[in-house]
Amino acid sequence: MYNVHDCIDKFLQNRHSGAQQLAEEALEIINEFYNSNTTSVEILEFLNKCAMQFYQMVPIIKIKEHFIEHGVNKESIHAFDKLLADVSYIKNASVLFDSKKKVLTFSNSSSVRKTLTHHKEKISKVICCRSLPLGEGEFLKDQLEEEGIFATLIEDSEAARYLSSCDFILLGADAVTEDFIVNKIGTLQIILAARYLKKSVYVVVSKLKMIERKHYLAEKLEQYFERIDTSLITEIIS
Repeated sequence: MYNVHDCIDKFLQNRHSGAQQLAEEALEIINEFYNSNTTSVEILEFLNKCAMQFYQMVPIIKIKEHFIEHGVNKESIHAFDKLLADVSYIKNASVLFDSKKKVLTFSNSSSVRKTLTHHKEKISKVICCRSLPLGEGEFLKDQLEEEGIFATLIEDSEAARYLSSCDFILLGADAVTEDFIVNKIGTLQIILAARYLKKSVYVVVSKLKMIERKHYLAEKLEQYFERIDTSLITEIIS
């Protein structure tokens, strides 16, 4: 039997999923709350906990703002579900897969997974960095293999060695501003290695992850996240 409070505890302890997936899971919990006639006060209390736990993830910031502004009702739930459903980046990333590609990834991004799955006929291999200290790359590797994509897990320290034979790096992001993106710690060193080896770095994100710099507290980023200047990225695809 579905226990929403057990799901909340599991959700708040989730350190391996990306921002988009977490927002999708949060909306499922809100929907369950709404259908069980939970009060708006309790739902907003849940959203406050989400925002405190995942304050660096823009979709979590926006889901809280959305329900504060529009209230918790069938229409507002449906409206945010439509925002989450925007996967324009998948089609817009088609230009990257004009032939069979070998791709390197870092962390565990649902945007990256969806993009690679959609274009799997054009992928020869995906190299997944383990992405320590939390090891999210293991989750992405397993998910890609379930989709029938040939994926290999490597240690982060091996990235430069494998990059030389890859066509490009494909990353997600937890936030995108005018000046920088935010992603899991360790992303910057992979990007710097790519620049040294003259390899392109692409970031695929939904528009939901975009936020003005003045509204994002990058100075509060904790140990598992870092900011990367957009000048180091070949293209942000949304």
